[in-house]
Amino acid sequence: MSEGLPKQEEGSVQPELTQDRPVVSYEKTERSESHREIAYHLPEEVAEDMGHPTTRKGWILYWKNRLESKLTRNEYADLWNDNHALIMRVNREVEDAHYVGRRTAVMQRLAAQLAEIDERIEYPENELALRKEVYFDENTGAHYVINESGESFPFQFHDVGPDLEWGVAYRPSSELSHEDWRKIRKRSAIAEARMAIDSVDNEELAKNERISLPTTTISGDWIEKSFNRGNNTGLHGVIGERMAKNALLRISKAQPEMDMRVENSNALEDAELKYDFKVKVNVHHRGIATEPEDFNREDYVAQKRMLGIQFTVGKGLGKENQIAIAKTQLGDERMHGKIKHEVDDIILVKLNLDARKRYQRWLDDGKPPGGPERYMDKAEIANLITLVSNEKLTR
Repeated sequence: MSEGLPKQEEGSVQPELTQDRPVVSYEKTERSESHREIAYHLPEEVAEDMGHPTTRKGWILYWKNRLESKLTRNEYADLWNDNHALIMRVNREVEDAHYVGRRTAVMQRLAAQLAEIDERIEYPENELALRKEVYFDENTGAHYVINESGESFPFQFHDVGPDLEWGVAYRPSSELSHEDWRKIRKRSAIAEARMAIDSVDNEELAKNERISLPTTTISGDWIEKSFNRGNNTGLHGVIGERMAKNALLRISKAQPEMDMRVENSNALEDAELKYDFKVKVNVHHRGIATEPEDFNREDYVAQKRMLGIQFTVGKGLGKENQIAIAKTQLGDERMHGKIKHEVDDIILVKLNLDARKRYQRWLDDGKPPGGPERYMDKAEIANLITLVSNEKLTR
């Protein structure tokens, strides 16, 4: 999704022109629609499709003309001779249009936020209270947030994305430097848009394939409410899985020299291929390599693999059989076009991360940056990396 982010257009407000401008109130600012927002207007034909469900008078005439250009002559004739098939097809077209509409709305909101960032406009007042404020300590040269008890916790720029999955969003203090203020705002806008787009994509995929939504779509707020109600059946597994994935994600951002990439699985991957998330690593007997020692360049590059990770906090009974069956579907034609970055192999990772205990501690501390995985020690993180990278490939 980030690959489709709009670039700075000619004539729009350039960041360097606003760097000395104070942050201004959203409610007190009148702003014209930016070029970015105009670029993401909903296409007229999509809006028309959304407005012509089978419950609306005149839908048959509209879709008779609309489908004529989308179908072959035989398909078109067959459809109009089968009333049930026609209704089903139109319902699907309308649903598809609504998904396009939702994605477009997300991108329009992102475009608006990017324009607001350029003009140093604060979040709306109703959003401010929902976001943790990020401060800067000039004595230590570090960013931090403060919980309700007045305790401070360090904040890193790469916390923005992973923490959003735990239900925590940020806003930069107006006292931050222009560069830091802009960086936090822009990372937040992109992360929130990516999460929203992924949610729409997964809903559409789950509906079309008639499968369940993946655990990655479970919101941080839902996890917290369920945990506080004591509905912990299976919840520790969801928390543990998210801790493992986000721990790896934070490492990949903090240490880019490791050349590791972490991605969520989508609904089809979760349901059919049985992995919870994906990790691209350099796999060999040393684990994740930062230098290709004893490898020529061809051999070194050949060791890069995208792995599907089935994570479990328990013994993983029956998981091996599930994965064995799932592996037979790797490369299946049905998966093409529905999976971004297909995996080379699927592995099972078993690791108890004391998910319940650490999640409770995180809540007690006021949900500081770093998520529950912030309480994992270096040995545990090293072990997790080893389990992910040292598994013997079967393909």
